[in-house]
Amino acid sequence: MLKNCFANNPAAPYVTPVVKTWPGEYVNPAAVNAFGRTRPGYTTTYRLDPRDAIVMYGKMPPPGRYMGLQTWEFSQHGRWKARDYLKWARTPNRPVPMQYLFDTIPPNDRKSGRTISLSALGNIVNNVVMRRQSGYSFGKTRYFIITPSVTTDHAVRRVGCGQMAAASPADGARRARSCHPGAGAPLRAAGLCETNGEQRSLPGR
Repeated sequence: MLKNCFANNPAAPYVTPVVKTWPGEYVNPAAVNAFGRTRPGYTTTYRLDPRDAIVMYGKMPPPGRYMGLQTWEFSQHGRWKARDYLKWARTPNRPVPMQYLFDTIPPNDRKSGRTISLSALGNIVNNVVMRRQSGYSFGKTRYFIITPSVTTDHAVRRVGCGQMAAASPADGARRARSCHPGAGAPLRAAGLCETNGEQRSLPGR
C-alpha cells in the first residue's frame, strides 16, 4: 500500500501496537491496514491530544543482543510545491534516507494532502537505556508511557505506577522510560484533527 519498508531490518521481529481510535479522531483512509489488517475502529497509526497517553505494559522478551522502542511522527498535513515534488521524484537512485522519507500518502501522488515525515520524537528507548534507568530488563515486567505532554506523563505515572506494580508483585513494574519530546520541544501537531500529526510506535529487537 505504501510501497515502502522504511528501512526495517528483515531479520528482526517487530511488534506493531494497535490502538482504538477516539470518537471524532481523523483516520487517514490511505493508512488503514497499511501495517497489517486491523479491526474496524482500530489503527496502527494514531493521533494524540496533549491529554492522551498510550501505556504499553508487559513482560520484556528473553535475553538478546538488542531490544528497543521508538515513536515517530509518521506523517504530516501539507502538500509539496509542484517543482519541489518533481525534483524529488526525478532524483535517480535517491540516497538514504530520501528513498524512505518525504513521499506522499498515497505514494507518488503530488496532489495528496499528507507527506511522510517519520520524525523521531525523543531518543530511542533500548536495552541499554532500560538497564541504566530500571536495571536489567530482559524477561522483566516494564511499562512505557507514550504521550506528547510532560504533564500527562507525570499524571499517568502518579496514578498508574502503584496499580501496575501491584499487578505483578513478584517482579514489580518499573518504568523503563517515557516517550515524549520533553520540555522545550513540544509536539508541534498534537491533536485529533486531519491537520494534526500522525504518530506510530514500533517496538523491535
